Amino acid sequence: MTGAHCIQLGSVLQKNGIDHVTTLCDGLAAWLEKHEYESVGQMRGSMNFTRIPDPKALSRAHYMHLLSSWGSE
Repeated sequence: MTGAHCIQLGSVLQKNGIDHVTTLCDGLAAWLEKHEYESVGQMRGSMNFTRIPDPKALSRAHYMHLLSSWGSE
């Protein structure tokens, strides 16, 4: 979502075999449909700060989430 054009799959394919590509593609297609994306190209870069209307609000939300998840253990 941040703009990558490729991913590394060497380890997962070594572990699960080349046929695992079908599983990965099916899972990606299901995820795209569930989140109403028509393509990987549409999704690529959608979370890039330059494309977010209010990047400061997103930064603030991430910071608040971090603070709220840091509890006493």
